[in-house]
Amino acid sequence: MAGALKALENYYDQLVPPEIRKLIDDFVTSKNIGLWSLRGALKGFFLYAVPFSLLRRGVSKKILRRALAISVFIGTIRACDRFLVLKDEDRIDKINIKTQLKTTEKDFEAQGHAEHAEIIRSTLQHLPKDPHPFYRKLMGEYRHAFAGALAALAALAIDPELESRTFLCWSLIRSIRSIAPPASSSTLSSTFFLCLSSATILCAWVCSPIDLDPGYLRFLDFHGGQTPAIMKQVRSFPVHICDLLHPNDKYCETYFVRFFIASFVRAVKLYFPLQVIMLVLSNKKSLWHFVSNLTRSSTFLAVYCTLAFYSACRGFRHFPNVTQRKVFMQTWISGLAGLIERPGRRIELAGYVCTYALDAIFRTIVRKKMFTPSSTYGWLALSLCSAILIHNHDQQPNLFTHWLLGFDRVTLRSSSSVLLPLLHSSPSASALNSFVNAV
Repeated sequence: MAGALKALENYYDQLVPPEIRKLIDDFVTSKNIGLWSLRGALKGFFLYAVPFSLLRRGVSKKILRRALAISVFIGTIRACDRFLVLKDEDRIDKINIKTQLKTTEKDFEAQGHAEHAEIIRSTLQHLPKDPHPFYRKLMGEYRHAFAGALAALAALAIDPELESRTFLCWSLIRSIRSIAPPASSSTLSSTFFLCLSSATILCAWVCSPIDLDPGYLRFLDFHGGQTPAIMKQVRSFPVHICDLLHPNDKYCETYFVRFFIASFVRAVKLYFPLQVIMLVLSNKKSLWHFVSNLTRSSTFLAVYCTLAFYSACRGFRHFPNVTQRKVFMQTWISGLAGLIERPGRRIELAGYVCTYALDAIFRTIVRKKMFTPSSTYGWLALSLCSAILIHNHDQQPNLFTHWLLGFDRVTLRSSSSVLLPLLHSSPSASALNSFVNAV
C-alpha cells in the first residue's frame, strides 16, 4: 500500500507542473480555507434539504443531490473568494515591501552609504515582477464573478438537472435585475411586469398548456379551482365562459365571492408552511409579522385568481368567442393584485412570475422549431448569470450574501477601484526580514 501511494505521489509530481502544485498547496493550506468553505457548504446543504424534505414529506435522492450541488456551489464561492483575497493581500504586501526597500535605498544614498544602497538595488532587481493587470483585476474587482462562474459549473457537474429552462429563466431574470437601473425595480415597473407576465402565463394556461412548466401547470390547475372537465371545455374556445363557470348563478359577482373564499383557503395552505420556515430563519421571530405576511400573501393569491377569472368572465360577456388574443388582453388585470403585497415583495413576485412567463415564451419558440436548445448553451448561460449575480452580491438577499457566502466577514476590496492601500511612510525591519526569508 505504501509503495502504491509513493508511486502515485511520484506520478503526481511528474504530471502536475511545479506552479500548479504550489497553487494547489497554497489553496489547501492558506488560513483555513477548507474550514471556511466547509462551513458555508453545510449551511447550503441543510438550508435546502431540510425545508424541501418537510414540504415533500420525505427524503429522496433528488433532494439530496440538489442539496449537495447547492453546498458545492456555496463552498466553491467561499473558497475561491478567500483564496483570491489572500493572494491579493500577499501581492500588496510584496509591493509595500518593494516600496519600503526603495525608500531605504534613497535614505542610504542620501547618507552616503553607497555600498548598502547597491545591495538593496541588487536585491530589487531579483525580486518577482508584478502580475499581469488581468490577474490583478481577477484577484480584486472581478474575483466574485470568477468564483460565481466556477461554482455554477461545479454545481452543474453534480446535478445536471439544474440546467432546466425554468431555472435558467429565473437566473436570467435576476441577473438582468442586478445590472438594470434602479428605476426598473420601482413599484410601478414591478406592477407593470407582473401584469404583462400574468397575461402571458394565463394565455398559455388556457390556450396552450403544453408551453408551461409541468410543475407550474399543476400549480395553476390547483389554485385555478376548476375541474378538469370545465378547463377542457374552456380550452375548446367556447362563446361564453359564464355558462361554464357558474351555470346556476345569474350574476358573476355571487359566484366569485364564493370563489374568493375558496381561493383564500387554498392560499393559506400553500403559504403557511413557507411562512413558518421564514419565521424560524428570521432574527426577530415576530408573530405579528408572521400573521401579517401570511394574510397578505394569501389575500394576494386569492385576489389574483379571482381577478383572472372575473376579468375573463366579464370580458367575454361583452366580447364573445374565446381567442388567444382576447385572453391576453383581458387577464392582465390579475397582476394588479400585486399591489396588496409590500413594495419589496412586489419586486420578488414580478421576478417570479416573469420567470415562468419567459419560460413559456421559450418553450413556445422551441415547440415551433425556431430554436434548438443545447446543454452547452445552457451551462454557459447559467455560468454567466451566476457570475453576474455573485459580482453584484450587494443586491442579493442578506440570507444569501451574509449568512451563506459570509462576504461580510471577509475583508472586501472589490468595492473600490483602487487595489493598493496606503503605503507605509517608513521602512519596517520585520516586514523586510519576512520578505527576504520568503524569497
